[in-house]
Amino acid sequence: MPEIKLEHVTKRWNKFYAVDDLDLVIEDNAFVTLLGPSGCGKTTTLRMIAGLETPTSGRITIGDKVVFDSALGINVPANKRRVGFLFQNYALWPNMTVYQNIAFGLSNIREPRRLTKQEIDETVHRVARVVKINAFMDRYPAELSGGQQQRVAIARTLAPEPAVLFMDEPLSNLDAKLRLEMRYELQRLHVETGSTFVYVTHDQMEAMTLATQICLINNGVLQQYDAPLTVYHRPNNLFVADFVGNPSINFIEAKGAQRADGAVELTLLGDKKAVFTPAGPLDLPAWFARRDGEAAAAEQEHSKKAAEKGFVEKGNKDETFVYHIDRVTDEEEAPAQTAELTNEDLVIGLRPEFIEIAEGGALDGEIYGAMPTGMESTIKVRVGDYLLTGVVFGSTLFKIGEKVKMNISGGNILLFDRKSGRRIAAGTLEF
Repeated sequence: MPEIKLEHVTKRWNKFYAVDDLDLVIEDNAFVTLLGPSGCGKTTTLRMIAGLETPTSGRITIGDKVVFDSALGINVPANKRRVGFLFQNYALWPNMTVYQNIAFGLSNIREPRRLTKQEIDETVHRVARVVKINAFMDRYPAELSGGQQQRVAIARTLAPEPAVLFMDEPLSNLDAKLRLEMRYELQRLHVETGSTFVYVTHDQMEAMTLATQICLINNGVLQQYDAPLTVYHRPNNLFVADFVGNPSINFIEAKGAQRADGAVELTLLGDKKAVFTPAGPLDLPAWFARRDGEAAAAEQEHSKKAAEKGFVEKGNKDETFVYHIDRVTDEEEAPAQTAELTNEDLVIGLRPEFIEIAEGGALDGEIYGAMPTGMESTIKVRVGDYLLTGVVFGSTLFKIGEKVKMNISGGNILLFDRKSGRRIAAGTLEF
């Protein structure tokens, strides 16, 4: 199966950049999810690779074949790219049986030659066995459940043996239980077919559970392209940390400076003192100098592009992600202006599973809310004016207003730069 390579791919309408200078390599036999909020450019990216949308500029290669190049004027049509496309809407022919729906595309194949009736019959039954719909071949779509219709749509897409299978939120019309079952089926299909899967979703749980690689996009810009657990434990910035994870990550604003031993002394949650110890070597002044240098280089590159003929300024400007601080009161302070921030302004990212309720804990808290689900409970703990979300495993029952002691455990506590929103380091936090 082929590798897919995107180089400086841009798609814009007037001043709106749906995809902005995207570089991406999708490895052979990968299962890649394009993840992001609505309108971020993930479906546009998928459609450009498939040939259903024409990029404004850039180059797309599938295997050893260039399928689009704006500079050379190459634009191979979708039906010549050997890709399959599975849409959110099943789009099955209601007047055709399951067998006829799957066979329809095969009967229209002309290259390298037309298939015989026997070849079509063998292919239809082979893909039907893969998706387990052999028993429904004589039924019509209206006689099938939603999950069975989805399997038919998958079989129809797999039948021509596409080199790459594109899926645009194919499970969003299914109920929660069936959606979970179909995730397992898609994992199995990926292994059995050996195809490269590219899957669009806004559901981070689908992305985390299905993908070998997550491509997280926001405002048309690639934020991170990594394995799911890397995205979860080592997010590049505040946006990635916030978007991935359920329940969401806790953000805690802090002031601090680095000590001679490498640890960072912090003041957070009002007037509480804590020490962040990075997991590896960290030179904070050097990190800030590098940040400023990269920002200056990016500004210089932008000025250079702006001077080129035909340049169009991006209307949907990129901005530092505005994170949410959970407080007891609903009133939120206006976010500080970037110019007012210093290198002492930091943000701690704390995943809910790192909050540990324990006797003799270093922090005093009060249970503000509790949602037991059987094997675990999601809780909100009040610390001063702030609310922290935690996940406690086991069947412990918590009462609203109960006083508790807690610790922050784990070595994947995240330290972010408040000015740029970028991750500085991961490490431990002690109060």
